[in-house]
Amino acid sequence: MLDIQNLEKRFGDVVALNGVSATIEPGERVGIIGLSGAGKSTLLRSINCLETPTSGDIAFEGSSVLDLKGQALNAWRARCAMIFQQFQLVPRLDVITNVLAGGLHRSGFVSSMLKHFSADERAQAVIELDRLGIADTAFKRASQLSGGQQQRVAIARAMLQSPDILLADEPVASLDPVNSESVMSTLAQINEERGITVIINLHSIALVRSYCRRVIGLRAGRVVFDGQADDLDEDTLAYIYGRTETAPSAAQQHTVEAIAS
Repeated sequence: MLDIQNLEKRFGDVVALNGVSATIEPGERVGIIGLSGAGKSTLLRSINCLETPTSGDIAFEGSSVLDLKGQALNAWRARCAMIFQQFQLVPRLDVITNVLAGGLHRSGFVSSMLKHFSADERAQAVIELDRLGIADTAFKRASQLSGGQQQRVAIARAMLQSPDILLADEPVASLDPVNSESVMSTLAQINEERGITVIINLHSIALVRSYCRRVIGLRAGRVVFDGQADDLDEDTLAYIYGRTETAPSAAQQHTVEAIAS
């Protein structure tokens, strides 16, 4: 279980997260929505310990992850893998080497840079690529692939970490609709078949409704909605996205909380 309690993150005078709390059970698939600047990316980066919260706590299986250092921190980032909007691949390297970089926490930086990978590691990388339908790209340069293929390579790299949680920060923002559907379908398949918890930041409400069972809505760094995708009516969306300052009525709001007090 991932337990986020009263998380706050400040960048100078800017409050990116303001008392965010959420409990995410193993195997859930959660979409996070909100305007740009609402705190979506900061939340995911805090979970992965790429950002250090100003206050609050993040615990996994009952233990805080915020004070981890060194190897323990690397181990957490492996268990809590992250994919990004811009793929974060090395364009000049072949696909299989990019995927094998997912095992950096095991093989070490020097071995990875020298491409000293074991036969078992290479076999696992090919298996991950095959699961995503792109094994035939293993020896192509990453730069030769389409955007959708590159994002699937990034997912295969994350899967090589054998994660318990997969964080996806706007994974389809730079993709066309066809590739967006393909990547989202891939993430849903990973969640359903492997039982991996998947948390996805998204701008597309249509994709959220199609691929996420639970949705967390952020507005100005606060959770203003936490419920089922089917409960996202137009009034609720208008409030999350700042088109109205009036929170939905008690009958409409489900788990919406007014941020004005």
